[in-house]
Amino acid sequence: GAALPPELRKAISGVVPAVEKARLYRGRGGEAMRGAVCRMLEVCAAVRMPCGPKAALRSLASLDDSIKHPTEQISLAAVAALRQLSRAYFSEGGGSTGGGSAGGSTGGGSRAAGSGQGAGGGGEDAGGGGAAGGGGGGEGA
Repeated sequence: GAALPPELRKAISGVVPAVEKARLYRGRGGEAMRGAVCRMLEVCAAVRMPCGPKAALRSLASLDDSIKHPTEQISLAAVAALRQLSRAYFSEGGGSTGGGSAGGSTGGGSRAAGSGQGAGGGGEDAGGGGAAGGGGGGEGA
């Protein structure tokens, strides 16, 4: 991520806000766009592309919306992206918490969503999803 030219990094970091502003998650092709954005966020986090705290929280809010999507494939893509995002930008030691099998990742992902909501709870957008995320996190603890 750091080897990319600054102009390209800026263009990549502007993709998610541009997609949301153009409302490309709605209508025909919306699910494909949502899945593609989740995958892009996952890969950007995996290569540890430099990202400021505001952009990381915006990505977290976008993934929070995708996790709640009724299509399982979109939810699983969001969980995978959230896992990478939290490791890259929200962990102090950058430590690995262990992967888990495909079957176990869904349960871990739900708890991660609740944990991520708590970690990013300082944002204004946290109010809408806080009840769902907080309830899941409270039961899991």
